Amino acid sequence: MTTKTIACALLVFTTVTAVAQTEKTLRSTISTVTVYNDRALVTRIANENFAVGRYSIKVPGLPQLLNDQSVRISGKGSATAKILEVRVETAMLDSVPNSRVKELQGKLKSANDAMRKIEDRAKVLLQQREFLVKMAQGSAESISRDLPMQRPSIDDWRKLLAFIDESHSRLSAEQRELDAKKEELQKQIAAIEFDLKYAGASQERREKQVIVAMEVAAAGKLDIGVSYLVRNASWQPIYDLRAATKEKRIELTYNALVWQETGEDWNDVRLILSTSQPVVGGSEPSISTWFLDAYGGTKGAIQGFVRDVATGEPLVGANISIRGTSQGAATNADGFFNILNVPPGDYSLR
Repeated sequence: MTTKTIACALLVFTTVTAVAQTEKTLRSTISTVTVYNDRALVTRIANENFAVGRYSIKVPGLPQLLNDQSVRISGKGSATAKILEVRVETAMLDSVPNSRVKELQGKLKSANDAMRKIEDRAKVLLQQREFLVKMAQGSAESISRDLPMQRPSIDDWRKLLAFIDESHSRLSAEQRELDAKKEELQKQIAAIEFDLKYAGASQERREKQVIVAMEVAAAGKLDIGVSYLVRNASWQPIYDLRAATKEKRIELTYNALVWQETGEDWNDVRLILSTSQPVVGGSEPSISTWFLDAYGGTKGAIQGFVRDVATGEPLVGANISIRGTSQGAATNADGFFNILNVPPGDYSLR
């Protein structure tokens, strides 16, 4: 019996399944802006329905001054999702989405086109002037050369001079009109460029986009929030203090002056003014107390200093109280005491 050995090659195929991502571009709107002393926290909201799967979500239209490290993503809704990655990219634009900027850019293009037409016409007028001068010189030379054979009449000279004069006058008048139109266009172009500068337009026409990789485990609707810090924004308080002498009343009106050059429009948004400093620290600021009082108010304060009679030095920690009441206060390092919420009347201290 002959035994044959058959070698079998076992090929194992490993299939790598790539998880496909669905790309979505979401348009967001600004819902809330918190303005700090030197920057602003902007929160945008985008709504979308999601099926189960993985998504690569792009949120475009963000300002160039956006702080990349400050971007935060949140979500709430009926869908269940997990954020896998967040990154910020800079994109070159074919057109700026800001409607005001687009309008100004259209006006600037029309003005520049009109300026080029004026410059082209000015070149034609210059060529006509040069041709007129050469024609006048050529005619004079021709007349001088033909003078022995044929003497021109006075009427010939008159016609030639009238033609040259009329042509010069016409070209000069048209050139003056062109100069006036050019000057007016230059003013218009300067005004449009100024408006473009403060409308947030950029010569490079760039914007930032946030890319979010997300996995949805349960389908539903999500409200995706995108928040970020942006510079070129600030606010300052404005106080209006009025005293009504007859009514013995003080009225304090508190306003705020807000400015921003972030490249975004803050129309119809919830605006919050804050005295804190994000990223700098988390401690609360120290707020000084203002005491405002009008003569004849329902309650007041008793203030004063306590000093040693012999030396004149302030007495620290001395307890001052109003006789017949439980109200009192202790002196500070300067010997000063302040008893608040005291009704009008005559009191004796101890």
